[in-house]
Amino acid sequence: MKKEILPSVDSQKILSSLRSKFSAFSLKDNLKLSEGAFAFVILFFFTFYIIIVPFGSGLDPSWQFAMNYAFEHRLIFGKDIIFTYGPLGFLATPGPMYLPLIFANPILLLINSYMILSFIFLVKLCSQERTIKRYLGYLLTYILILILNDHNYVRSLDLVFIFTSLNLSFLFYRTKKPAYLLMSAPILVFSFLYKFGAFAM
Repeated sequence: MKKEILPSVDSQKILSSLRSKFSAFSLKDNLKLSEGAFAFVILFFFTFYIIIVPFGSGLDPSWQFAMNYAFEHRLIFGKDIIFTYGPLGFLATPGPMYLPLIFANPILLLINSYMILSFIFLVKLCSQERTIKRYLGYLLTYILILILNDHNYVRSLDLVFIFTSLNLSFLFYRTKKPAYLLMSAPILVFSFLYKFGAFAM
């Protein structure tokens, strides 16, 4: 009877120790995840806003109307219309038309999310521990995103693409993780479709 009891006691001790280590590991990982998720939620809701630009008169409103009109009526760039902006050029100033209103803000939401994630990854890479340096990094990220999202300037979206691509390229260079390289691919596609010369300013 003693030989049967001892192995069961040992196995219970091993299981309890493994369970405690696993729960501690999971809690540690969840805390790390919650910090990044919390930072993302805060930065997202304080920096993104719905954009609808009313058409006016003048030089700039004319090409802004043309970009929205081209997307609304599915004009082919290079054939029906020739301009430095591409098929997604209406994202610079989405106007009150049916298709631009449907597609503009979801696309901008996705681009904004990519930018916020790239900055959060960069801040956590530069500051491995939760110190004042990391929280100052989040604060600077918030200020910079507000500047980049200032849609009073048409070139702001160009800068969003450039900063996001630079962040992801630097993260890939420092960590050698292919995930960052894969994340930069959609940004490059969007930037090309938005403005052909976005990276040749």
